[in-house]
Amino acid sequence: MKAFVKQKPAASLLQDAEYMLVSSAYELKDKNRIELLRKYLDRYPDTPYANRIYALLASCYFYEGKYDEALALFNSADLDLLGNEERDDCTYQLATCYLKTDNLREAAIWFETLRANSPKYAKDCDYYLSYIRYTQKRYTEALKGFLPLQDDSKYKTLVPYYIAEIYVQLKNYDKAQIVAQNYLSAYPNNEYAAEMYRILGDAYYHFGQYHQAVEAFNNYLNKDRSAPRRDALYMLGLSYYQTKVYSKAAETLGKVTTDNDALTQNAYLHMGLSYLQLAEKNKARMAFEQAAASNANMQIKEQAAYNYALCLHETSFSAFGESVTAFEKFLNEFPTSPYAEKVSSYLVEVYMNTRSYDAALKSIDRIAKPSAQILEARQKILFQLGTQSFANADFEQALKYLNQSIAIGQYNRQTKADAYYWCGESYYRLNRMVEAAREFLNAYLQLTTQPNNEMYALANYNLGYIAFHRKDYTQASNYFQKYVQLEKGENATALADAYNRIGDCHLHVRNFEEAKQYYSQAEQMNTSSGDYSFYQLALVSGLQKDYTGKITLLNRLVGKYPASPYAVNAIYEKGRSYVLMDNNNQAITSFKELLTKYPGSPVSRKAAAEIGLLYYQKEITTKQSKPTNRLSKISRQ
Repeated sequence: MKAFVKQKPAASLLQDAEYMLVSSAYELKDKNRIELLRKYLDRYPDTPYANRIYALLASCYFYEGKYDEALALFNSADLDLLGNEERDDCTYQLATCYLKTDNLREAAIWFETLRANSPKYAKDCDYYLSYIRYTQKRYTEALKGFLPLQDDSKYKTLVPYYIAEIYVQLKNYDKAQIVAQNYLSAYPNNEYAAEMYRILGDAYYHFGQYHQAVEAFNNYLNKDRSAPRRDALYMLGLSYYQTKVYSKAAETLGKVTTDNDALTQNAYLHMGLSYLQLAEKNKARMAFEQAAASNANMQIKEQAAYNYALCLHETSFSAFGESVTAFEKFLNEFPTSPYAEKVSSYLVEVYMNTRSYDAALKSIDRIAKPSAQILEARQKILFQLGTQSFANADFEQALKYLNQSIAIGQYNRQTKADAYYWCGESYYRLNRMVEAAREFLNAYLQLTTQPNNEMYALANYNLGYIAFHRKDYTQASNYFQKYVQLEKGENATALADAYNRIGDCHLHVRNFEEAKQYYSQAEQMNTSSGDYSFYQLALVSGLQKDYTGKITLLNRLVGKYPASPYAVNAIYEKGRSYVLMDNNNQAITSFKELLTKYPGSPVSRKAAAEIGLLYYQKEITTKQSKPTNRLSKISRQ
């Protein structure tokens, strides 16, 4: 042809000759074939061979991997005008160009068209159509197309990869495992062997065979020279975690956290759990914080947030630090979480152990839907603040806190009952006896679950005093009697006082023998109120006109309790007893003793008046006896 062209034939023959030359260059894969084909078109723009030339140029670009250029030229040609074999070749290339440029819809149309018309490309079309269905996640259709190609010589080393991958996507891990194992036995060094190890590891992982999964994934990493897939690293990391190789688990999962997605979130969670097992709580805390910051999976976020708060709680150096804020945030975000009860328990522990009650109340106020545990803690905190105010003698403030505690409800019945008790004590100190009686009687005694404790006994003691002040001595005596029965001897002072008050009640209604009995019991307890008991015993003896007994008791009182505030009255009453016994000399002696020992006492002034009266009476008596003496003198005279 070259020789023919050199002879400069007629124009029509020259055009045909050069056409055959550039066509031969194409068939011979001449390195300049694209340039030759384009020059031909430039020289003969109206050539009848233009359609084929465009098709040949498109094929050239196709073989060079320039798919956009190839597509443009294929679309400039009418492939139906080509010969059958050449038309099928170009159609195959056109469909492949669409596939390579991610126009899967057009690629599928052309592969379907080609498969219907070309037995030569039927299996290639089956493969690519199955691949397109695979990329479209139409796995069942893709699998149906791939399975017949397993024994095809062209595709037998490629198709099993997609079949195994589809089985994984369909969660048919047993079939994926079989395909991968058979492939690795047949082609251990094939380019797809690495991917088959990955698929095998995936199957082992989902079967819970974590040791085998670790081995398979490591084979995948050793064979694959490209960047490993994140999901493979994720499953390898979790397999290490399940086999308790926590350092490897944390290291591997750390390589997964490159994107902001659910995989990263769960990787951070298990990194944190691994660090916990390694006792590296600060690293665990940071990992949990990252997992909790993501909303990709709310269940993972919930578990991570719980563990983050727990790590803060265990590593916090301050009682009311970040952990309380984290616990509050958790309860607000996950009020129905299965962890909510535990979180509430931790918060309650912080509230009650730190005794930072004001801070605890502010914390509870920030919780939108506090649990019963938290509300019970609030009830107890307000109760504690109330008792603190009571101890500081701020009874009005105590009542405010205690009533707030009561108003919360009955999350803890005994706390509510105890709040009523201290309300009663506060009202009593404020001399508001009606309210005090109401809190003790109608609230505390009816609500308490501990009727045998000291507080229950003291409630009856206080009710006794309230009735005593109202001069309802029968009721007062009954309450004091209940107290005496309940008191276990732990409070000897109050018990002796109760005996004295019972004695007083009997004294007021003139039950003298009963009064003496209780005064005697009180005195025998050897408490600081023993002098009062002695004094009252002496007074009762006087009321029974046993003046000698009264004097004896008063002498014992002064002897045993020389510093007693009743000593002054005791000496005075002793003098009065002598007066009633008509022993004026002894009476005067007693009154003078009182004047000597307690000259500034008001009672001493009374004693002085008594002395004066006794002397006056003695003088009157003397004067009344003098007339008789005068008569005697007259007689003698």
